[in-house]
Amino acid sequence: MGLTRELGHVSLPLLSGRAVVSDAVAWSVPEMAAVPANAYEAAVWAAGQSMAYAKEKTPFLALRSKVLASPRRPNPFVDRLTASADVAVLTRLTAGVAGAATPAAGAVGVAVSAAADITRARVAADAGLLASGDGSGGGGVVLAADLVAGGYAVWAARLAGADAVVVPAAVFGGDDLRYLIKAVAVGGAVAVVEVHDAPQAAVVRALAEAGVPVGGVLLCARNLDTLEGGTGGMADLYDALGGDAYRAAGGVVLADPAGEDWAVVAPLLDAVIL
Repeated sequence: MGLTRELGHVSLPLLSGRAVVSDAVAWSVPEMAAVPANAYEAAVWAAGQSMAYAKEKTPFLALRSKVLASPRRPNPFVDRLTASADVAVLTRLTAGVAGAATPAAGAVGVAVSAAADITRARVAADAGLLASGDGSGGGGVVLAADLVAGGYAVWAARLAGADAVVVPAAVFGGDDLRYLIKAVAVGGAVAVVEVHDAPQAAVVRALAEAGVPVGGVLLCARNLDTLEGGTGGMADLYDALGGDAYRAAGGVVLADPAGEDWAVVAPLLDAVIL
């Protein structure tokens, strides 16, 4: 039943078996990783181990203060993805090569994982070396696409220079997911929520309709037990999201289209990660 507090005759749950995503609360990644629901959740918690080490060097409150104290600059992420009638492309860069790599021809930016690579990509973009291919003449955008296991990771990605941060709905739900989305937005980045099935997409739809700043949604029709993609269900995810209304309200829809029928999914998307 979890911990509760009494409010008159109403008992409200405070903890219901899910870690509270707030670094003011000392929850433990190893305990959460001990009984993962599927392979995807196991991978997320494994990624969280590196954040645990990072916290020893820079505590959460110090990290957040650095981000909030940093000068704000316009965030071009949504504009870059919607500048053309064509589907925009973000190039996925492998760890350790972002300093030398550039987007594929016509790409508007890159999707990178490690914080060090986000920093290198940000420096390259600011120097005009990560040129946007959308004809706008601007620098490319940087999407932090690593697995997020808590609030620390989203603040670290923003400090490293990410324009947008991927947040996984498959692991975090309810208040946890709402917190992560708002943490990304407060830090000045765009929250891109990754969804894998229709129920997750419906949750994100409800959050967006309630005014939570879901700037983008990443559709991943992936089997979470095997982590294999291309299950052919991307159009169903889009429908569960209410994709047409979501995009009309200013949100952007991204996807990794591997294994999907491009003729079917292309009209649904603002950008792809290749």
